[in-house]
Amino acid sequence: MYHPTGLEDDNISKSKLLIVLSALLAAILVAGWGGAIATDTADSGAGTSASVSVDAEAPTQVGTATLDEGYTVSLWSDGTAKVTKALTGAMVTSIAETVLYDSDGDGTDESYTVTTIGRGAFSSSASTSITIPKTVTSIESSTSSSSGAFSNSDLETLIFAEGTQIKSIGDYAFSRCQNLKTIGVEGSVVEGRITIPEGVTEIGKGAFQSYYGTSFNGVTLEGAISVKEISLPASLEKIGEGAFPEFYGIDATLASGNKNFRLTDGILYEKGENGSPVTLLRAFNPTGAVTVPSTVVKIAPYAFATYDKKLLDTERKNGTPLWQYLGFEKNPLEYTNVESVTFECTGELEIGDYAFRFFGEYANNEFATINIESEIKTGYRPFTDMKGVIAEVEISEQNSFGIYGNVKIGTLTVTYTRTVGDNVSTGSINTIKAEKVILPANITVWPAISLDTKTVTYAGNENVEEGTINLPASITSIGRNAFQNRADLTSFDFKGIISIGENAFEGTGLTEVTFPSSVASIEKSAFSDSMLTKITFEEGSAPTMGSDVFSDCEHLSEVNLP
Repeated sequence: MYHPTGLEDDNISKSKLLIVLSALLAAILVAGWGGAIATDTADSGAGTSASVSVDAEAPTQVGTATLDEGYTVSLWSDGTAKVTKALTGAMVTSIAETVLYDSDGDGTDESYTVTTIGRGAFSSSASTSITIPKTVTSIESSTSSSSGAFSNSDLETLIFAEGTQIKSIGDYAFSRCQNLKTIGVEGSVVEGRITIPEGVTEIGKGAFQSYYGTSFNGVTLEGAISVKEISLPASLEKIGEGAFPEFYGIDATLASGNKNFRLTDGILYEKGENGSPVTLLRAFNPTGAVTVPSTVVKIAPYAFATYDKKLLDTERKNGTPLWQYLGFEKNPLEYTNVESVTFECTGELEIGDYAFRFFGEYANNEFATINIESEIKTGYRPFTDMKGVIAEVEISEQNSFGIYGNVKIGTLTVTYTRTVGDNVSTGSINTIKAEKVILPANITVWPAISLDTKTVTYAGNENVEEGTINLPASITSIGRNAFQNRADLTSFDFKGIISIGENAFEGTGLTEVTFPSSVASIEKSAFSDSMLTKITFEEGSAPTMGSDVFSDCEHLSEVNLP
């Protein structure tokens, strides 16, 4: 950079210095300094107009071309070309390194180097095997899993030419590629293995993400299900969330010398500044009892996610199960091979979107146990459709209930309460499938609890016999649906109870009930369709009653009034 000397000695003022620098800048612009001047050229080549740009990193498009090989490219003022779209029905097998094009209409073709595969370029393409030239440095990102560079295509094999300069694989680049099984560098391609070339620094969000949804004919499963191995380079610096296929049994390797990631026992971690693992990115093929180090404070989205094994059993091609059609010896979604996962983190543990979706079955009706002792912060539905069991969960906030909906839990401890008037309750927790529930000792309203819960007690009385239901002395109300359809409930002491909610004992196994004078109200259908044979109202008992309180009690034969 030009720098005038002797400014302090000559005592040149700041204002004079600004004048000098302004003159210099004007002279540079007029002279057409190459590092800062760009010329806009119309696609037709006629009627050019000069414009000044101080951003040398923003080339302009000068034209487009359709190649005989079956795809289109856009051409840019910096001499580069980008593949934009495969022609409908074209079976593209290779991409050219350079494209010749007359951008200014003078009859002379200029050479443009192909450096980019654009978003959606081969989306839904019928091409099955494509060779990428060594000049390509990036596969462009997309904002959608259905419009990635190769998403939804029939691609099976992608080969990077020897000497490849590829640096980045963008977001959703190969998402929903159900037939994809092989990626590698020319001369070292291994069928069934995705080899990310050395030199690649970034794999984008959802790059190889699979997709599970519904179609007109039923369930669909789109993704790189045929991949058996993934090999990651030493150059890799960044991996986006949900980058890899959500199937277990994939063997992964990480080149020695990688400073940003660690692969241990089939689990890929991202390292922190001190070199310790801080984020669990993907569980590829862990087995047995898995222990996650205490330094790990984040579980990335889809980290342990997989799919229901029924998908590959029921989907059939050519009269065979889909897993067999794809060349597997057994259903790769059959089991996870993980018997337990223990997170040693003692601080807050962040768990990302769908982190454990369908996770957990490691043998026929044998389910993995997840041990989390720390406070957690969760993304969207991290445990949806999970088959494993979370050993212990403590819920201290009302908005935490939905996180564990339909998740299997060993022991659920609820410390959250809400107060309405004189009533203290937790609210209904019947969507949480816990083997044992421990409720606050001060609640006055007994909540609806899942039928999967066989043991219920309260704080301070945790050590109770398995299969028993224990109410604290503070309970005065039985909430709506509290014991609904609990056929194993054959007796209940209503001493101290003031109100009984709607459907509270509907469908239970109660055979005899006695209402003391404390019971002031019994709401609609409270005991309907139960096994009651005898009802007794004690002296002074005159509760208000809703409709159909004892409807459909077919065995009821005796009612005793005071």
